[in-house]
Amino acid sequence: MSRQPYLSINLNTGVAHIMQYPMLQNLRSFSLATSDVHGLYENYGGFESLEGSDFNMKRTAK
Repeated sequence: MSRQPYLSINLNTGVAHIMQYPMLQNLRSFSLATSDVHGLYENYGGFESLEGSDFNMKRTAK
């Protein structure tokens, strides 16, 4: 059995909690590093891959 579905659910839930944390609401940007679930973060929270990086992603406040 693949761990990927469970990993995606846990990451999605974890990021949701982090992004809703009151002290983080005024951040202008938020960065993270991942090696294999870029699509999850792109679809979930508006993260974009940083140019020239296979691991780093960034979300900028709108």
